[in-house]
Amino acid sequence: MTQTLAVASALIAAAGLGFSGWQLRLIHHDRKQERDLEIGGVCVSWRAASAPNEADVDAAGNAVWKYVFTVTNPGRFPISDVVARVAFPDPVVRIRHNGVVDAAAVTVELKHPVLAGGSSFEWAPRRLKTRFDASPDRGAIVAQVSFVDSEGVSHTTTWPARRHSL
Repeated sequence: MTQTLAVASALIAAAGLGFSGWQLRLIHHDRKQERDLEIGGVCVSWRAASAPNEADVDAAGNAVWKYVFTVTNPGRFPISDVVARVAFPDPVVRIRHNGVVDAAAVTVELKHPVLAGGSSFEWAPRRLKTRFDASPDRGAIVAQVSFVDSEGVSHTTTWPARRHSL
């Protein structure tokens, strides 16, 4: 009888140990999946703070849009070395706050040193000049954000997620 109880106890302990191991594996998998979603959720968003109308078009047929770009880190941990590259369907010219005009380019690059977990950073509005008849189709804009996570690993995400070319 004692031997039967010892075997039964050993089997119950083994089953409990196996169940605990399985639960730890599930917890580890869930944490990894959550971390992957947090990293994949780092994004750049944009909105036109002001859009030109026909009265704003200059003699060369150009007009100025004012865009606001925001980077968001939905994760719990900070990210660093944040670089956002926003690609427009047509060349744009950035007009800086001091009046300096950059060369025409299809990509605008924005940087931020560190972004805390669960937060966003909004860059000052950017004035972008382009041909009025080729005014930016906001649906065709693509943004990539590159950053380094809290473990020192580099990542890049693309938004909208369905497009992956810059």
